[in-house]
Amino acid sequence: MEKPTLNVSELAQALDISETNAYRLVKRQDFPAFRLGAKWVIPRAALLEWLDEQAKEKAPLC
Repeated sequence: MEKPTLNVSELAQALDISETNAYRLVKRQDFPAFRLGAKWVIPRAALLEWLDEQAKEKAPLC
């Protein structure tokens, strides 16, 4: 079973981006991440929803 959350390093790997860009993402107001102590936590389900929303917003009109 997959764990329900990602950390910043796992987020970077999952999205194939640098850790620097992953940190930029988690600091965005509209990105589903929160701090738990000193660590950033990204819920997988919320990340997938956010990605779907981004794809819909950026999709070209046909």
